[in-house]
Amino acid sequence: MLRLTILQHPITLIVLTILIATTNCESYEPDWIGSNKQDLEDLRGRVEKIFYHAYDNYMIHAFPHDELKPISCTAADNFGGYMLTLIDSLDTLAVLGNTSEFSRAVNIISDRLDFDIDASISVFETNIRVMGGLLSAHVLAQDARFMQGYSGALLDKALDLGVRLLPAFDTPTGIPYGSVNLRHGVAAD
Repeated sequence: MLRLTILQHPITLIVLTILIATTNCESYEPDWIGSNKQDLEDLRGRVEKIFYHAYDNYMIHAFPHDELKPISCTAADNFGGYMLTLIDSLDTLAVLGNTSEFSRAVNIISDRLDFDIDASISVFETNIRVMGGLLSAHVLAQDARFMQGYSGALLDKALDLGVRLLPAFDTPTGIPYGSVNLRHGVAAD
């Protein structure tokens, strides 16, 4: 039986040839962002304003819970009660250059985050948002441009979470369970 790799398939080669022939990365500029540096600075300012509106209100009205309900301005723990929005915000704080708040948030998470909770959580959401957030923030925190004196605590938290998620991947089919209890693992059938 003949197996073609994706690059050996004729249609793939045609599409790649067209893309390469019609792409000019150096002169590409999306229409929606405008054509001058001031437009980009204005957009950056708008994005920062929107982010800090959400972040500051989360910290005032919902921290240490997972989320802020925007209409009632109350807290919700829909993902396990482990400061999801704060973890989710770490990389954005670093990208925006707010190193003091990034450091403060890393220290809060390092000191207060504990996954030894009796809660069933979504394996998918926890993997992408919490594990991903902890690991990316760990990498950023090691860089002195973002944080001084980082101890590696976020990696320790990620390892603890990973061990707690592992039972969800031990399945007869190889397809992970949708949820797992962080303290007790997967319930026996």
